[in-house]
Amino acid sequence: MARYGVTDTGFKKKPYSVVIDSSHNNAKRMFGSDLDLTPGSPVKILIDLFAIEIVGLWSQLEATYNSAFLNTATGYALDNLGQLVGAVRTPSTYATGEVTFFRTTALTSSNPRIVPKGTKIATSEIRPKEYITSNSVYFQPAITAEEHVVDDPIYSFDAVNVIHSIQALYDNNNTNYLNSATFSGRTVTFTEQIDAGTILYISYKPLSITAPVIALEPGADSNVAANTITVLDTPIDFVTYISNENGIDSGSDVESDSHFRNKIIGATQSIGKATTNALKYYIGNVTGVKNVIIEDPLRVNAVAEISGNGTLSFYIPYAPIYNISSIVGSINGIYTIDSFDAQSGEVTVTVETNVAETLVVTYLYTVPGKIKIYVEGGETGNELTEDTIVYAIESTRAAGIQAVGYDTDDSSAYGSPSAPFSWFYRPNNAAIDIAMTVYFDSSSTLSDSEKEVILIEVQDYITDYINDLTLQDKIYKNKILQLAIGSHNDIVDAQITNWKMNDIDMNILSSYIQGGNMEVLVARNIVLQRAVG
Repeated sequence: MARYGVTDTGFKKKPYSVVIDSSHNNAKRMFGSDLDLTPGSPVKILIDLFAIEIVGLWSQLEATYNSAFLNTATGYALDNLGQLVGAVRTPSTYATGEVTFFRTTALTSSNPRIVPKGTKIATSEIRPKEYITSNSVYFQPAITAEEHVVDDPIYSFDAVNVIHSIQALYDNNNTNYLNSATFSGRTVTFTEQIDAGTILYISYKPLSITAPVIALEPGADSNVAANTITVLDTPIDFVTYISNENGIDSGSDVESDSHFRNKIIGATQSIGKATTNALKYYIGNVTGVKNVIIEDPLRVNAVAEISGNGTLSFYIPYAPIYNISSIVGSINGIYTIDSFDAQSGEVTVTVETNVAETLVVTYLYTVPGKIKIYVEGGETGNELTEDTIVYAIESTRAAGIQAVGYDTDDSSAYGSPSAPFSWFYRPNNAAIDIAMTVYFDSSSTLSDSEKEVILIEVQDYITDYINDLTLQDKIYKNKILQLAIGSHNDIVDAQITNWKMNDIDMNILSSYIQGGNMEVLVARNIVLQRAVG
C-alpha cells in the first residue's frame, strides 16, 4: 500500500485520483455497496466537492513540509531560513537616471519655469516603461556665470544645458572669448587652446534642463537604452520634447531563490572565518558584486630547463606541482609522463632521459599561503571602508594568507596600497555580437513601425539576458530564440545567422558559446533583421 505524507524519502502528496477513490470506498463501506455514485448523483457531487478541498489541504501540507528545508523552500520561507545564519536576500532596485526636457526656442519670460517632482514620463513602447522625476528642477530663462574648470588643455567644453545663445564667455584672467568661440548644442569650441588650470565662465540662454528620474516599477526590466524615454504623460506648456540622453541600467531584479540558496549555504560555511568559502561569502555580500572565484592556492605558470640524467626520473624546481603540460627533450623529443610527486617535484617518465639532452618542462606549480581572487562587480574601496571588496578581504582572510595583485603592474589587479595582502583581479570582458533574422506571421496586422518597436524590445531582452550572465556562464542559442519567439504572438520563428565573440566567428551549429574562465560576456552588437514568415 502506498504511503502518503511524511515518508523516509520526503513528503508524498496524495493525488486527486487517490482521494476520490478512497472517499468513494469509504462512502460505500458506511452507506452500503449499492450507494449511487454515478455522475450527477447528490452523494457523488458532495464527495467530489470535499475531495477538492482535501487535495488543497494536501498541497498546503506539502508546502509547509518543504518550507523547512533549504533545498525545497522558496520565497518567504527561504528568507526565514536565511535569517537563521544572517543571510539576507538582495532586494530589487529601482532604475534611476536622468531625462532632459527640451525647448526649440529660449524662454521669453524672465521667470524660471518648474518641472515638478513626480512628473510622469515613459517610453513609447507598446508596453511602456514608466518613470517619474525624483526632484523638481527649474528651467531658467538665462544661466549666469556657469563655471567650468579646465583640468587638461582643451579646444572645447560642454555646458550643462543645450545653448540657445551666449551672452558672455570669459576666463579667470578676464580674457573675453565671446566673439571668437562658436557653439553647437552644448559644445562650445574655441579657435585656440585653453590651458589647464583655466577657469571658464559662460552666461547663456538654455534650451534644456535635465532632471533625475526613477522607475515606477523595480527591477531590471526598467533599464532602457539612450533616447528611448520620449513620452510626457501630461504635456508641459514650455517643454517641446523630452529624451534620456544616456542609457539607464541601474535597475536590478530581486535575488533569485537559487542564488539566495547558495548564499545561505555560503553563510553557513562562513560561520568560521578565514576559509575560502568565508571569503567568497563576505566578498559576495558586497553591494554590486555578481560573482567571486578564488584560486586557492595560487597557481603559477613555469617553464624549467632540466639536464637529462640517463634515468626515468628527475626533479623540477618550484613545488608543489599542480600539473605538467609537456616535457620535450632536445634529443628524444616529447616524453610521456608516468607520474609526478606534487610535493617533492619528482617527475617520472616512461623512457629514460639522455644525459646529453636538455629537457624543457612546461608546468603549473602552487604557492601555499597565496591566493588569487577574481571579482565581478562591486566597489574596490580600502580596508577602512565597509561594503567594499578590499574591506571584505582584509577583514576575512587568515593571517599570513596573501591575496595577490599588489605591485604586479597588472592592469586587471585592484586594491589599496595600504592593504597589500588584500588585492583582487577583475575579469576581462568578452564582446558578443549576434545577427538574427526574425520572422513575423504573414497574416500579421501589425504595421511596419509596430514591428520595429517589437524588434527593439527583443533586442533589449537579448541584451539583458547576456549582460546578466556571470563568470563562466554560457549563452544558449535556444534561450535567445525563446526570447525572440516568445516576445510576441505575431513572431513565428527566429534564426541566428551569425554570432561572434571578441570579433571571432563562433560555430553557428553550436548550442552555446562560452568565454574563458575569467571572462564576462557582454552584449555589444545585437542586430535583428525582419523577414516575412
